[in-house]
Amino acid sequence: MRKLKNKVFLVIFGILSLFLISIIIFNNYQLYTREVNNVEDVLNRMGNMNQRIDKVPKPNIKPEGLASKENLENKIFMDSIVYTVLLNNNEIENIFCHTETKSNDEIVINIVNDILKEGKEYEVGNLYIVEYSYYRTDDKITIVDNNVVKDRLLYNLSFSIVILIILEVISIVISFLLTKWIIKPVEESFTKQKQFVADASHELKTPLSVIIANVDMLEKDRENDKWFKNIKSEADSMNLLICNLLDLAKLEDDNNILNIELCNLSKLVEKTILPFESIIYEKKIKFDYDIQGGIECNCDKGKIQQLVSILVDNAIKHSKKNGKVFVKLESINQSIFLYIKNKGDGIKKGEEEKIFERFYRADGSRNRSENRYGLGLAIAKNIVELHNGSISAMQEKDYTVFKVELKKL
Repeated sequence: MRKLKNKVFLVIFGILSLFLISIIIFNNYQLYTREVNNVEDVLNRMGNMNQRIDKVPKPNIKPEGLASKENLENKIFMDSIVYTVLLNNNEIENIFCHTETKSNDEIVINIVNDILKEGKEYEVGNLYIVEYSYYRTDDKITIVDNNVVKDRLLYNLSFSIVILIILEVISIVISFLLTKWIIKPVEESFTKQKQFVADASHELKTPLSVIIANVDMLEKDRENDKWFKNIKSEADSMNLLICNLLDLAKLEDDNNILNIELCNLSKLVEKTILPFESIIYEKKIKFDYDIQGGIECNCDKGKIQQLVSILVDNAIKHSKKNGKVFVKLESINQSIFLYIKNKGDGIKKGEEEKIFERFYRADGSRNRSENRYGLGLAIAKNIVELHNGSISAMQEKDYTVFKVELKKL
């Protein structure tokens, strides 16, 4: 249920964020395009170009369109800070400023020298970065100071980012409330389902225990009666299933509280796997382990012990005669890795994730005969996720490998 909540929340928040970001980008793009057009219009008017400079690589300027020295010196007609620099054989002849702002000839001279070095006829540039735009002919350079435009664009961008952050915070609240509203019916249904499983399991557990106890007593007097043995076997199977269902229901409960404490994971894993040696010996399976000493971890000891038992038991049951089971525990940086390998029955391609699903069976008939209901690995996965870790399964040549990663502290 927690995963479903997270997915619904991320989808809603993602849609809202995409919508807001699109609006912010569109707004800034519109403003930027307008400013670029304004700069180009200034260059067009000053150069008296017949067509726009962004569409004509080399604008055709009529000779009569060139401003005279008298006009350039006396007429103030531009809102932007615009300079006209008259050239004579690529040497600066005169500088005119078309606004009331006092021109700094030294700065303009440096700009002109840069333009002459670049050798381009015109350049508008990125208005968020460049300080000036220009248009150059053989005898004149028109320069537009972009600093005011740049400041205006950067201010609008900064303001947009602040607004976006505020709206994103509001979106988080809205997404949370919508998620709660959407998930509520599903959550109620899921809670009822879990409660039903838990109640049914509890109700079945008591009569099953009584049946098993009575069969045990009868079996002592009638040891050769196969019917009693069948009843006992099926009752044990049902009891195991019910216990697993109860464990799974507890692990999937969002209110489940782990008994977290600092423990020596190395000793815990070694203590858990040693009792399996007798079972492994009976099945004639080779068993080996490599446990790095002194690994400590904040965890629920009981749950981790259950996790290791499930994985080792699973490895044994899927190992054929003369197979091999290998357990490895190591610490790398701030992560702890537990590997359970077995040589025997492999995992079919495409089933690496499915085997962790409840009641999933790769071979239904065999699992049923061995009293396995496909709950063990589902329980193992829940235990790992409750510890904010990850578990995966893979096939490496002849070996099936289960990998568990936990955080060290």
